[in-house]
Amino acid sequence: KINRETGSKISCLTLDGDSPADVRQQCEDKEGYPNIILTNPDMLHVSILPRHQAYSRILERLRYVVLDEAHMYRGCFGTHVALVMRRLRRIIDIHRASRLLRESSAPKPKLNNPKPNPKPNAAMSQSRITGASTNSEEMERKRHTSSKEPPPVQFIGCSATIANPKRHLEDLTGLPPSACCVVDNDGSPSGEKTFIFWNPPLKQQQQKQKTAGIGGSSANGSSCGCGVVDSHNGTIDSALPTREIDLDKESAAASASDSGAAPVAGLDILARRQLERAARARRLSLRRSYSRRSPHMETSMLMAQLVRFGFKTITFCKVRKVCELVLQRAHDMLKKSERRQDVNFVPKIKSYRAGYRLHQRRRIERELFGGKLGGVVATSALELGIDVGSLDASLHLGFPGSVSSFFQQAGRCGRKSVDSLTIMVGYSSPLDQFVITHPDEAIFSLNFPRALVDPENVFILRKHLLCAAYEDAIDAEKDSFYFGTHIARVLKEMTHRGWMRTLDAPKLNPNRPKLQSKTSSSLSSSSSSS
Repeated sequence: KINRETGSKISCLTLDGDSPADVRQQCEDKEGYPNIILTNPDMLHVSILPRHQAYSRILERLRYVVLDEAHMYRGCFGTHVALVMRRLRRIIDIHRASRLLRESSAPKPKLNNPKPNPKPNAAMSQSRITGASTNSEEMERKRHTSSKEPPPVQFIGCSATIANPKRHLEDLTGLPPSACCVVDNDGSPSGEKTFIFWNPPLKQQQQKQKTAGIGGSSANGSSCGCGVVDSHNGTIDSALPTREIDLDKESAAASASDSGAAPVAGLDILARRQLERAARARRLSLRRSYSRRSPHMETSMLMAQLVRFGFKTITFCKVRKVCELVLQRAHDMLKKSERRQDVNFVPKIKSYRAGYRLHQRRRIERELFGGKLGGVVATSALELGIDVGSLDASLHLGFPGSVSSFFQQAGRCGRKSVDSLTIMVGYSSPLDQFVITHPDEAIFSLNFPRALVDPENVFILRKHLLCAAYEDAIDAEKDSFYFGTHIARVLKEMTHRGWMRTLDAPKLNPNRPKLQSKTSSSLSSSSSSS
C-alpha cells in the first residue's frame, strides 16, 4: 500500500520457521536484501545470531529494531528475550566496527594527472563560495562521508497495555535510562466500545421460564446481570431474574428429609445403603438444578445471532478443542434454524488456531481481512498484531487471565472509528463469576500490570553467555557493557567448570574427567560379563 501511494520501492519479507529456502537466501543476499524483515526472537536465537556472518550486510546497516507487543516479553520468557536483545546489540556493534575498518583501510583513489595546487586567488575563492569544487576535493568529501560512523540503532517498543513502558524497555534492551523516552500520545482512530458481561442463566430458571414465560421477575424482585439477544430486533435486553440460594442448606435439608422418612435403627445394611444412595441422588439433582447453562452453548448462540444480523465477529477461546466445539455448535444452530436462509451463514464461520498448516492459516487470514468471513473462532493466536478494521464484535469465552490480555482481545474490533461490541461469557469458576458480578472492581478500576524481567538471572545468563561465546569470543571487560559487570564472576565460574575456556588455554580442562577412560572401562566390564 505504501509503495502504491508513494511510488517507492520498499521490500518486506517474513523470516520465521515457515519461511521457504528461497526467502531465507534472499535475506542472506549481499545485494538484494529487503528493507524490512519481520521475524521473532526464536529466529534471532536459532538462525540469525549463530549465522550472523551470512546476515552481515543487513546487520551492519540496521537502523531500527521494533519490539511489537512488548508487554508479552515478561517473566522467564521475557528474560530470555532481553538477553537475546543484548546479544543482538553486541553482534550489530561488531559488524559496524568491521564495516568502518574496511572503509577506513580502503585505498585512496589516485588521480590520473596530479598537478600541484595553484595559489589561491579571488576566482578560486569565489568558486568555493558558490559551491563549485575541484575533482580531488569532491572525491575527498565522498570518502569522508562514506567512512562516517552510521547512526546508532534505535530500539522501539510498542504496547498499549503496560504500566511501566520506560523501565521495561530499559530492561529488555540493556540501554541506559537516559537513552529511553516514552511516547504516550494515542492518535489511533477508535469508536465507542460497549462491554457486556454475560452470565449464563441457571437451569432451574430456564425451566420456570418455559412455563411462566421469558421476562418474568422473581419473587424478591432481584434481577440478573446477563442479557438475551432478541431475535426480532437484534437488541440485548436484561431478562433473566435470579435469587440467592445456599446449596449447603438445600442439600442438608434433603439429606435430613430422606433420613427421616423411615427410622434407620433396626434396618438391615441393604436398606441403609438404599437411603444413603437416595440422599446422594437428591443432593446431586439439587446441585444440577441450580447449575448454570453451558457457556459453550451460550457463546455459540451469541456468535450465530451476531453473524446472522451482519456483525463481523471474532470469538476467543482458551483451548483448541473448545474452538472446534463452539464452531460445530454454531454451525448446528444455523442449520437447525427455522429460517432457511440461515444455512448460507455456515461457510462464513471458520476457526483459526496455530495447529493449522501454513496455507490454511494464510487462506483464513485473507478471507478475514477481505471481509469474506462473517465470524472466526480463534485461540490467542489472533490476540496480538492483527489489525482488522472491519470487525464489529468480539466474544470472550471465559476471562483470559489478565486485564491486558482482555483489552488486547477486545481491541481486535472497533478500529477506524467504528463502534464495537465486546461480550464476555463467564464460566462457573470463582474467578469468572467475580469478574462477571464486579466488572468495575475486577477490570475497569485496575491499572495494567507491570512487565518484569530479570536479565541478571544466573541460570539463564549462563546459557546465553555460551551462545554469545559461540557467536564471537567474549571479553569480560568490554562485553560487560552489554551483559553487566557481574559477567566476570559468571565467566570465571563457567571456566572453572569446564564449560568455557580462554583462547590461550588447552581445549580440555585438566580437572575434567577423561571420557575415554570411562568408555573403555565400561566396554571391558561388559565384555567380561558376557
